[in-house]
Amino acid sequence: MDNPGDRSLKTGYLCAFSCTFFSALMIVLIKWLIGSLPALSLIFMMQGVAGLVLSVIVFRQGAVSARLRAVSLKGWLSLAGIASLTFFGYWTFFLAIERLDPTVASFISRIETLVTILIGMAFLGERLGRREAAGGCLVIAGVVLVRYVAGIKLSDGLFLSLVSAVLWGTSEGLAKIVVRSVPPILFTWGRSVLLCPAYLIAAACSGDGVVIPAAPGVWLGGVCVAVAGPVLGRFFYMKSLSLIPVTKTALIMQLQPLWVALTAALALGNTPSLRECAGGVLIVAGCMVLVKKPA
Repeated sequence: MDNPGDRSLKTGYLCAFSCTFFSALMIVLIKWLIGSLPALSLIFMMQGVAGLVLSVIVFRQGAVSARLRAVSLKGWLSLAGIASLTFFGYWTFFLAIERLDPTVASFISRIETLVTILIGMAFLGERLGRREAAGGCLVIAGVVLVRYVAGIKLSDGLFLSLVSAVLWGTSEGLAKIVVRSVPPILFTWGRSVLLCPAYLIAAACSGDGVVIPAAPGVWLGGVCVAVAGPVLGRFFYMKSLSLIPVTKTALIMQLQPLWVALTAALALGNTPSLRECAGGVLIVAGCMVLVKKPA
């Protein structure tokens, strides 16, 4: 019979895997919607819907005032700092998806893993064992294998993807520290509440202004993006951080490009090449090595 510690680890791994699926779904939906709305208006719509959904969840749980007061000033300041990194991380990533194939953008974004692992090792004292390091090498080898399929050149899209990866990697590493003092659902809600007005101001000040979609399909797509990314994807990610080390969560997140490739093939007609499939197999194998307990 599993002990509570083993159950917590299994739950943490399940949350991390769930996050990869929902974040991949968000990427494909963004690629579908980005031609209908400017990036800032789309992000504002996404965060607005996410904020409403999360507000309902948080307030239904009750004792909101007491839970907010329980968060220290350091916790709120850390949350504000992470929200700032996320603001520019989302913006640059949406612009990258606009310029790149979604699968390529997703694979490039995995560079954030290296940043996240470095943050975890530098500030949290986390270390990778030999088995985890071997799994990580397989994961990274799979990412590299697929990355070079498209013959990527130093373009605006690539540059934006790299910038976004560094911003996200830093914010995810710091999130591991914050989640120790701020409950995952409260953290996710607070971040959306901070980001929504920030994107509204940014969109209003941009050349495109705030664009409100008229087509029902765009609204439905925006709701799906919000639920898949900032609500479910973010909640599962923060929950996994509270149960397993950030280094393991970051490596499991390497499954995301595989989900993106499969979803894009079904929804957008993008068919992965043999090399992409081979890279995906390496990624899956690396994640299995990572989470498999030694005998």
